[in-house]
Amino acid sequence: MNTLKKMSAASGLVFGIFLAMHLFAHYMLNLGYEQAQETMLAFRVIYQHPIFELSLAASLGVHMYSNTCLYLNRSKINAQVKKETDGKKPAGSAELTAHRIAGYILSLSIFGHVFATRLGAFIMLPDSSVYDYGFVASVFEVVPFNLFPIYLCIFGMAGGWHLVYGTRSAIAILTGSSVVGKPVPVPLKVVAMINHVAIVAGMVALGKYLTTIDMSDKEDVRTKFFADLGLH
Repeated sequence: MNTLKKMSAASGLVFGIFLAMHLFAHYMLNLGYEQAQETMLAFRVIYQHPIFELSLAASLGVHMYSNTCLYLNRSKINAQVKKETDGKKPAGSAELTAHRIAGYILSLSIFGHVFATRLGAFIMLPDSSVYDYGFVASVFEVVPFNLFPIYLCIFGMAGGWHLVYGTRSAIAILTGSSVVGKPVPVPLKVVAMINHVAIVAGMVALGKYLTTIDMSDKEDVRTKFFADLGLH
């Protein structure tokens, strides 16, 4: 179990580097469409480098494998925690539960998300670098009842909390300590709340930019891309 926890912690920190950049670019939507585009393109130089991208894929695979094994042995882990806390509900248990739920949400969505935003663009577009926030904004019009921005808000908030709590937990595990029974520091909760607000506001802003930003230069490319994905 300890080995699996360390595997999960190390792989999570590696993937967290990308996630932090990814979320930060989304935050920039609150400052303007062009600002978000420039930030995303700047970060792509880092996280779309072949070495980084292969490391990212490997870390995701290790993270999901180790956490699947931990999930299947959750009863043993819970028994150990119960023993350590004398059967009392430990401090921070609500935050831990939220962290796990966020992980479930992310695991159910991550492969579709990666395909739509990276693999699909790489395979179906003549130049994958043209995939930008204009493509994301266009899906707002394709999917009815505002379901897509709602999904992105849930996905972004889950990713933010999983990153905040997971980073604290991973550092503790890799340094030989534990966060079990310890309350989550208020500053980390504030960081998580800022992420939630920034993600929701960013998605609202992206919807607004549909009517204020000229994205006609890539309209034909986007139309064909969505048609190939079965979205019309």
